Amino acid sequence: MPVDSATLRTILGTPSYYRQFRAFAEREYNVENLDFLEAAAAYRRSPSKTRAIAILDRFVKENSASQVNISFTQREDVLTATSGYE
Repeated sequence: MPVDSATLRTILGTPSYYRQFRAFAEREYNVENLDFLEAAAAYRRSPSKTRAIAILDRFVKENSASQVNISFTQREDVLTATSGYE
């Protein structure tokens, strides 16, 4: 399959493409975005308060270990919406 016709869903769902994409993300120092997508997908399959808190702690909170790049407003909206989780 030509790269330009691959969708993110195809890349994530094809083991060989996924490995290449993950290696690229690691080289570009943005693997946290891929890890966030995986954590969010796991949450959608099996939502739980514990899983939501783990995602907030790892990816959303300011200065978290794998903080994803979202706007201040988005971060504040998410933290406000989930303030009762902790």
